[in-house]
Amino acid sequence: MWKPLNSCPNVAARVKPYSNAGGSRTLTKNYVVTIKTKAKNSVGNWWYKTDKGDWIYSERLDEHKHSYEG
Repeated sequence: MWKPLNSCPNVAARVKPYSNAGGSRTLTKNYVVTIKTKAKNSVGNWWYKTDKGDWIYSERLDEHKHSYEG
């Protein structure tokens, strides 16, 4: 499970793994997403594909761990 970085309170999810691709939704800092896969786009940036089918730039997410996971 992943969530937006605290330093990035509103993160745009995109329809393709590019910053200039259309947005599909905006994630707030406490919203948790499930990542299905990751991919590097043609300019060398890593993106994560969510279970909803949209893409989020890897530098905008942080792994979310529950307190019992250590």
